[in-house]
Amino acid sequence: MPVKEDVKDEIWLMPLRVIAWYLGVGALWILFSDRLLGSMVSDPELLTRLEILKGGLFLLVTSCLLFMLIRRGLAFISQKNEQLASSESQYRQLFDGMQNGFALHEVICSASGEPVDYRFLQVNRAFETMTGLSSENAVGRTVRELLPEVGPLWIERLGKVALTGEPDRFEGQLRELGKYFELNAYSTAPGRFAVVFSDVTAQRLAETELKRLYAELEQMVAERTAQYSEANAALKQEIRQRQHAEEEVSWLNTDLLRQKTELEAVNRELEAFSFSVSHDLRAPLRHISGFTHILQEEFSQKLDAAGQGYLDRIERSCSTLAKLINELLELARISGSEIHPKKLDLSRMAREVTAELQLSEPSREVTFCTADGIEAVGDETLIRLVLTNLLGNAFKYTGKTDGARVEFSVQEQDGERVYVVRDNGAGFDMRYADKLFAAFQRLHRSEEFEGTGVGLAIVQRIIHRHGGLIRAEAEPGRGAAFYFTLG
Repeated sequence: MPVKEDVKDEIWLMPLRVIAWYLGVGALWILFSDRLLGSMVSDPELLTRLEILKGGLFLLVTSCLLFMLIRRGLAFISQKNEQLASSESQYRQLFDGMQNGFALHEVICSASGEPVDYRFLQVNRAFETMTGLSSENAVGRTVRELLPEVGPLWIERLGKVALTGEPDRFEGQLRELGKYFELNAYSTAPGRFAVVFSDVTAQRLAETELKRLYAELEQMVAERTAQYSEANAALKQEIRQRQHAEEEVSWLNTDLLRQKTELEAVNRELEAFSFSVSHDLRAPLRHISGFTHILQEEFSQKLDAAGQGYLDRIERSCSTLAKLINELLELARISGSEIHPKKLDLSRMAREVTAELQLSEPSREVTFCTADGIEAVGDETLIRLVLTNLLGNAFKYTGKTDGARVEFSVQEQDGERVYVVRDNGAGFDMRYADKLFAAFQRLHRSEEFEGTGVGLAIVQRIIHRHGGLIRAEAEPGRGAAFYFTLG
């Protein structure tokens, strides 16, 4: 760089200036001082003392002169070094901030002087981004070590740049990276070269696809042109058919819109009916449960074991029906409720749910594992209901498993956050997975695991209302995993 050359020149010129000054001043001092003293003093002893004094004064003056010159030179060198450091810092910022890839290499030649390989000496960040090769893996290694299948075009042409000093510009493909690059190569020193390149893969693939489409289009035009006379009548017939088809499509669209309107009205009526029926069922259910409780308290001594068993079964059925009614009401409420999204700490929410589950059956030993920092945006009440149902199912279906374990975590899949609830419990057969999220569908007998078959339908409805999806993976006896997104 220019600053370096200035410093080198000044370092060489400074001693020459000092020597010139020293010789000039010394010669004048000796010449004139000796003559002046010889003409003014005739006493040899006094003359000798004066000459000694003159010599000491000469040393003092020349020392001061040398001190000032050297100090000035050191100050100049310090200034140039600061300029050099600033220039190198700017160069490094420019080097790392380049949008194009950059790499510095040295060529490796055979005994006959032919280029056979080249070694990476320096690369910038854009090089790492475009090639996928880190500087730690690239610098110091040869291209054949990094890309064993590199073509001879690269080594021959880039080697020629390093050996002849003639710049070159070309485009090539690196099959191992699956990319096309456009390169500008130039020599920086004998046996060395630099490459500035850009990734043109998208353009080349687009051009290839365009050429293919253009060839197909030309073929189609030729075929259509050859068949034009024959196809003209068929085209008119096709136009008539299309007009007829458009009329049918228009009619079908109108009919579809009518059906959609009717379906929305039916859904609203069904939701209202479900809500109304659920409410209307509560009163008689409370009466049945109340009278059953009275029979157990006041007439239990008059009933035999069979009668007591019947009452117990009635009581359990009432409890199950009450739970089913509540879940039907919840399902109807979810369909019509308004969503209030906000940022949620799902890790904290899941730990609160699992703590409640643990308190519900303190005698069970279940390991709950909830990952830290799981966040989402959604309706707090509805998302809590999702976690309550999924974690509650996992807790329930591990009831007969030794070393029961329930996990809640998050994954990145195709750039999307996927939340996972996993257990090592009973699992289920994936052949029946299509029934999993339908209301009142159960994959286990009620004698094995209690439930109404509505919980997962509620979960799916909430997730769909958040713009997400839910799916499950399981294997009988080896647990289940539920994966869901939130839009």
